[in-house]
Amino acid sequence: MSTAGAASLAVLIDLDGTLVDTVDLWRAAYERLAEELGVSAPEDLWSRVAGRSMHASLEALGPVVGQHDPDELVARLVAHATAGLLAEGAEGADVSAHRWLPGARELLETLRPAEGPRPRVALVTSAWRGFTVPLLRSLLEDPAGRFDAVVCGDDVGAGKPDPESHLRAVALLGADVQDCLVIEDSRTGVEAAEAAGMVTLVVPHAGPVDPAPGRAILPDLVGLTLDRLVDLHARLRSDVPV
Repeated sequence: MSTAGAASLAVLIDLDGTLVDTVDLWRAAYERLAEELGVSAPEDLWSRVAGRSMHASLEALGPVVGQHDPDELVARLVAHATAGLLAEGAEGADVSAHRWLPGARELLETLRPAEGPRPRVALVTSAWRGFTVPLLRSLLEDPAGRFDAVVCGDDVGAGKPDPESHLRAVALLGADVQDCLVIEDSRTGVEAAEAAGMVTLVVPHAGPVDPAPGRAILPDLVGLTLDRLVDLHARLRSDVPV
């Protein structure tokens, strides 16, 4: 592995649907909010909300959301999802045992080698910090030791597919967009990364993502090594098939 390649690489990783499966928590939160608003959640709810900013995702619940303060609705939505997570832990469930998606936990360990060069790592999520922090604490003994920066949906003015969150992460890492490899699961997240000028590794979880230049598509994160990530980034930047 090239020391310079690993040291210069910056890896920006999405959370929900990429590292962890939280569909049940968020689906229940949207359904509870819909019930409070007196409407029914649509059958294709998840396809309408996956990867979108919290505010934009409210559109899935219909025109009724326009009758309410959007910030207040998002706060209620986040509170419902967080309450579901905390209740799960209070009941004694091992959250880390069933939330991690295949290869995700191992990937975070790969990005933090005990010796030698390591990339800069940022978590870039549309979820608000009030949900993200307790989720990370339920999954990792030392969340701060895994990420050099964490950008949540309420840290930016415009969520995905706007590139603001990825560009904020780059600034916090002190990196360059050319050095970034973004790992995402949704079309919306990929669009945000590409709008920021970054190449992407896509592990589709929120619906299909079409092949395109600057994208590598894998079924999961299993077996990814630091060597592979460095090579993948270089190939995507050079438009070499992967």
